[in-house]
Formats: sequence, structure tokens, C-alpha cells
Amino acid sequence: MLSDPQFWVFVAFIIFIAAVFNPIKKILVKSLDTKIGVIKNSIDEAEQLKNEAQVTLSEIKKRQNEVSKEIDLINSEAKEKIGIIEKIAHEKLQEQIEKRNSINTLKIEQMTRDANAQIQNYITTTAMTATIQILKNKLNEDEKQNLINKSDILIEDWDLKDRKSLNISKDFFIKQNPKLIEMCVTAFGLSGPYSTYKSTPMILFALGGFMNIMGSPDKKPIMLPGFQADYVTGINANNAIQIALWERDSISNKGQFLELSMIETLINLHQAPFEMDHGGNRQRMGHRQSALSAKGFPPGVSSVPAEDGYLTFGGGSQPIFETLCLMLGRPELIETEEFQNVFKNPESGVLMDKYMIDWMKGKTKQEVFIEVSTQWLLPVSPINTIRDILEDEQFNHKNAFQEIDHPMVGLAKYARLPFSINNKKLNIKRAPLLGENSNE
Repeated sequence: MLSDPQFWVFVAFIIFIAAVFNPIKKILVKSLDTKIGVIKNSIDEAEQLKNEAQVTLSEIKKRQNEVSKEIDLINSEAKEKIGIIEKIAHEKLQEQIEKRNSINTLKIEQMTRDANAQIQNYITTTAMTATIQILKNKLNEDEKQNLINKSDILIEDWDLKDRKSLNISKDFFIKQNPKLIEMCVTAFGLSGPYSTYKSTPMILFALGGFMNIMGSPDKKPIMLPGFQADYVTGINANNAIQIALWERDSISNKGQFLELSMIETLINLHQAPFEMDHGGNRQRMGHRQSALSAKGFPPGVSSVPAEDGYLTFGGGSQPIFETLCLMLGRPELIETEEFQNVFKNPESGVLMDKYMIDWMKGKTKQEVFIEVSTQWLLPVSPINTIRDILEDEQFNHKNAFQEIDHPMVGLAKYARLPFSINNKKLNIKRAPLLGENSNE
């Protein structure tokens, strides 16, 4: 085997490999170490990237949750705002609908009033024409003259337009019956720039100056209810007729033509001259008394609420004010300069109202009325509602009301005539329905 050349070649190869292996090993190991280091660094970088990716993912998920909450909050706020907007829009729509309905109601009411006025005017004109035709057709000249001659008083409301259309002068009837007393009642009289105008209670109160003094000074004027102008006109017409009768029967033996305008009766209702002694005019003072002269007076004249309604306090003099202060437990106000003239110091009226309201807390208006009027002898009165009036012992004692069964309204209470004859009240009857008594 030692002589075999292949053996020695193999040995030489082994020696060669052994000789060369160590340097190659070092090179390979170093190369592998470098490679391993690179791989390790890559793994570390990958791990770091992985950690960073996990942190980023966590932040993204957190941000997603925050964004989701923000979106939910925005959606909630949006829904709330949408709800508010819808509510506001609905309220505005309802307001517009109510305004439109109110306007339509006012238009309908105005149209109704116009229609009623036209119907009333037509009925009046027709009735006048029919009356004249009846007098013309059913009465001969002697009967007509006899009717005029036997008449003592004629009350009519023919305005200037009616008189011109009927060709009736002021002395038309008196020429035929010199003792006749004729009373003509119109809104504005038979002469002047308003003599051809039509009117309503509101127009009369506006032109007569009463709406200007009714209501609060910082608000628009208000209208009084009812038909005060008609009532006052009726009273003045009666007075004028009584005077004319007295003059005819006692002095002249002659009749007269009497003319009365409703607008002039309202002027006489004002409590004082239009121009006061301090040079001003009466103005709206709300629930307080307006000044009638230059001399102011202490506060306390006003209407204030109790537990179940309002009372009105009168007075206006220094002794009444002093008693009021004692009643309220505020004697110091008697000597306080600011409380000596409510017109110079309007705030004193506001404060006095507050003191009075505080004093009346827990008391009914009847309790206040009895205590103030009987113990303190101050002018005071409860402000009655319609129900209060119907239940009031004084009105019921005087038998002031009468129940009438109306075919359309039903059973209801009506005020009797305010006077009595031989201690008896006269019974009243309901007004006839339209056309009910036409055949009569």
C-alpha cells in the first residue's frame, strides 16, 4: 500500500486539505459570523419594526376608537341640532299657521262685521221704506195727519244721508204738529265734516279721546267693552226730552227739534277739563290714577292683586296715604320726600304697589276688603268678575237679575231695568228673533 502511488496521492491530498482548512475555516467562520450578525441585525430591525408596527397599530386602534366616539358624538350633536332645528321649524311653521289663522279669523270677523253692517243697513233701510210705504198706502191723508197730530214725542236716528234720501227736513213734522218734540240721535250730528260718516263704538271711543287714557302708558290704547256711548247717549236724550217737555208744558206751549250726537256725549264723560292747570293732557297710567291737576299726590291709588283676584284702592290725599303707610307697617314712608308726589317720582308708585301686594299675601280680596274698609277706614273695593256680580249679595237682594229662556241661547240670567216702581222690578222679555214678529 506504501508503494501504491494512489495512496500517497490520497495522503498528500489529506495533508493539503489539513493545511488549507484552518485558514479557510477562519474565513468561513468569519463570513458566517458576519452573515449571522447581518441576519441578527435584520431580525432585530424586524423585531423593532414589529414592535413599532404593534405600537402604531395600537395607536391606530385607539385613534379609531376616539374617532368612532367623536363620530358618535357628532352624530348625537347633529341629531340633537337637527331635532332643535326641526322643533324651531315646527314652531315657526305653527306660528305662521297661527298667524295666518289669526289673520284669516280677523278677515272673517271683519267680513262678518261688514256683512252684518250691510244686513243691518239693508234691514233699516227696508224697514224705513216699508214703514213709509205702509203709512202711504194704508193711511189716507187725514189718518196720516191725525197720527202726526196725536204724537207727543218722536225719537228717530235719521242721519243727514237718510234725511236727504227721504226728503225730510228738521221742521217737517213740527210744521204739522207745533207741539211735537222730535229727538234725532246720530253718531256725529246733522252738520259738520263728520255728519255723513258711519260709526261703531270703537270709533266713537277713539274720536272721543277715551281710548287714549285707557291702558298702560308703554302699550297701545285699549277699548272699553260694552256700549257705553249708547247708554250715555240714551240718558242724555232722555234728559233733553224731559227738559223740552217741561219747557213746552210750563213756558212756551211749543214743541222743539232736538239733535243729539253720540260723540258729544263722550266729551262730557271726561272727569276734568281737557287742558289741566299744569298745561298738560291726561295720559294712560295703567292701573294707577292719572293726574288731574298740577298738585300731585302720594302713591297708593292703584289696582293690585290679592290671592284670588284684584282690588282697587282709592284716595290720593295725605291723610289717606298716612293711614295706608301705618296699615302696611311702614310709617317711615310718611316723611320720605320721594313718596310725596307719585307723578314726580313714578318709582314710588311701583314700590308702594309691591308693599301692598306683600301685605296682602295669603289673603283673599274679600278678607282684604273687610279689613281695610272696616278697621282702617280706607277707600277700597274688590274688582268683581261677572261670576262675582251674579253671586253678589247686594245685587241679589235688589233682585237685579232675571232668568230668561231664549230659544237660541237657552236659560240665562239678564240684568233687569235698574229702577223699581212701587218697590217692584219690572220683568223684561227677550228680544224677538229676526222675522219672528214680522206678521204683527
